[in-house]
This record gives sequence, structure tokens and C-alpha cells, in this order.
Amino acid sequence: MRRLPLLLPLLLPLFLLGLVLGGCRSSATLATGDAGSGVRDPLPPRRVEPLPDAWDTCSPYGFEQLVQALSTRAPFVYSAADNERLARALATSGQVAVRAAVLLGHGLGPQAEELLIARLEGRHDAPSRELDAGDLVAAAALTGRGAAIVERLVELVVGARPHPDLEVRVEIARSALFARADGVIPFLLQVMRAGTPAEALAPPDWARTTTYAWAKSRAAEALSARARHAIDGYSPDSSWQDQNDVADALETALRANGALSR
Repeated sequence: MRRLPLLLPLLLPLFLLGLVLGGCRSSATLATGDAGSGVRDPLPPRRVEPLPDAWDTCSPYGFEQLVQALSTRAPFVYSAADNERLARALATSGQVAVRAAVLLGHGLGPQAEELLIARLEGRHDAPSRELDAGDLVAAAALTGRGAAIVERLVELVVGARPHPDLEVRVEIARSALFARADGVIPFLLQVMRAGTPAEALAPPDWARTTTYAWAKSRAAEALSARARHAIDGYSPDSSWQDQNDVADALETALRANGALSR
């Protein structure tokens, strides 16, 4: 995992976004989960709320409390001006970008959706994961969106011009898969087999990296949920054989339930 210690302060907002999307599952013990109910119904009209005060300058604890308060409110959207302010913040890097993505995920009307997907379609390739954390959260915020958004997510995973950042591409694939866009499954299996002899089955089409722990854990978790197949104790740092045994078991389960063509 690239420069993980520097990323740790940025992971809290990703966890907070997980609360919005229904809770985070542990990547250390992956149990059979619900792969989501598919594409969400169209959003009803929502009232306009202002951006919280000091959202970009408060302490990490203060931002956590702010997000928890937002999660108790009835559905809302931000004004066009506030959405644009968040979009400008998302285009930066570090904690401000992560916070902007989290807030866009809470006030998720059509304009916020468009800003998040447009950011991902910019295909920015950050040199380290602490700099792509905002895009990771932006991808997660689009879980289960409408068909038009899901189609654009799939294009970023398996289209002619996939997202160049592997971790962001995996997160995009997860959001698409939770909307039952099963066309991303081969890519996620490809990630699970990366760096092992089995990658010869489908050689990577992304820039080589030294470690795959983050990407493999996220891919395995999503595939486990879609397959409804528990993989307790999976570790992306285990032996090649163990990693490929898990990937093979998930592929078998996905074929059995019709998510993956035989």
C-alpha cells in the first residue's frame, strides 16, 4: 500500500461516508453481505440547506461531529453556488477534497451527482493515495445512483479510457457493482489476481504498482457481497495460492448465481 501512514488522517471521512451509504464492512473479515438493492429510485424534491460553517477549517473531530449531525437531517441539497464551491475544493487534494466529497455525498441532488462524476471523468492520476483520497470518496458517494450515472461509472472501469488510478478505478467499480452493473466483475477479479502467476489469465491494463493490498481488499469485499459468498479471513498479503483460491471461489460463486457469464 502506497505511503499508508500519511493516509490515515484522511480515512476518517471515508468511514463517515460509509455511514451515509449504510455502514462500512470490515476488510479483514469479509462475510456474505447484501450487494445493494440496485439502482435507486429517482430522488424526490429536497429542500436547500447551506453548507455547514467552517466545514473546511474545523478539526477532524469537529468535522466528524458535523457529518454525524448531517446524517440525522431529512434529505436536502445544497445551492448551486455551494455545490460549485464544493466542486472547487474537490479539485484540490488532501483533507479538503475528502471533506468536499463527503458533503456532496450528503447533499446528493442531480447537480452534486454531476459534479462528482465529472471529477472522476477528469481521470486524474494522483502520485500517491493521500492525494487521490478525495476521488476515492467521490467514487464511493456514487454508489447505487441512477442508470445514466452507473453507465458512466462502468465506462470509467472497462471502457476505452479507464480511470488511470488503480485504487480510484476499483472504488468506481464497487459503486457500479452495487448497482448490479456486473460488467465490472472481470476487472475486479483481475485485480484480485494481480501480482500472482494467475495474472497471466488477464494481464493488468494499468500502471504497475508495488503493492495491491488496498485494491485487492476493496475488490474482494465487493465481489463477496455480490456473490453472497463469505471469505472470512481473506488477506491480500497471503500466499499467491491462497489469494487465487479465494478469487477462484468467488468466480465460481458469481457464475453460479448468474452474475458472471459461464
